[in-house]
Amino acid sequence: EERRLEGVVEEMAGVKQGVIRLGVMPAVANAWLPTVIKQFGERFPQMTFEVSVGNSQAINDWIEDGRVDVGLTVPPFAGSLNARLIHMDELRVIFPHGHPLEALEKIPVADLTHYSFLLHEQSWCREIQDAFDEMHQNVMVRFKTVGGSAILRCVQQGVGISVLPELFLRSEAVEVGSRPLDPPIWRRIYLVTKDIPTSPAVKEFVLTMPKLLFAGQKLTQAQ
Repeated sequence: EERRLEGVVEEMAGVKQGVIRLGVMPAVANAWLPTVIKQFGERFPQMTFEVSVGNSQAINDWIEDGRVDVGLTVPPFAGSLNARLIHMDELRVIFPHGHPLEALEKIPVADLTHYSFLLHEQSWCREIQDAFDEMHQNVMVRFKTVGGSAILRCVQQGVGISVLPELFLRSEAVEVGSRPLDPPIWRRIYLVTKDIPTSPAVKEFVLTMPKLLFAGQKLTQAQ
């Protein structure tokens, strides 16, 4: 409540300064934050950032507890949180170079059942599991983990194939082949707050951040 009151006073005075506390997923931290912090800092040099990196459950807990002001994360969310969809992150099949899937432009979900599969156990992977269930397809899951980097390196070594979000792949330097799914599947990334922000810094960030990243772009119709 003290922080809220300070925000109201700062806004009345027209002050463009303050601390923005973010909770973000690792891929967001690597792929988006350098651009956002640089451009936002150039516009508002008196604003500073405190960034906590974690999985979606941790970020949701931080927002609920008031540890962070803004989360950049994926569902599910508590019903009390305010969530705004800002990005559709396409899931892509990954495989070692020279793999038979490299000959395809798009990969049907059913084709994933022919190879050893490395399963990412984060919440967004529910989209893949639901697709398997709908098609009555079973995959040969050889390896389960919540570590995307471990999956990438196992795929590079030929342990199996997997599905990872495009944003995560952009943030990693490991060389693997990748193709979109047919039909395509996305994970949805949201900008999440607990309440309507009162801090001028946080209000400005919530308004400006999507524009810095996605100027001129539109969300895919898959939303």
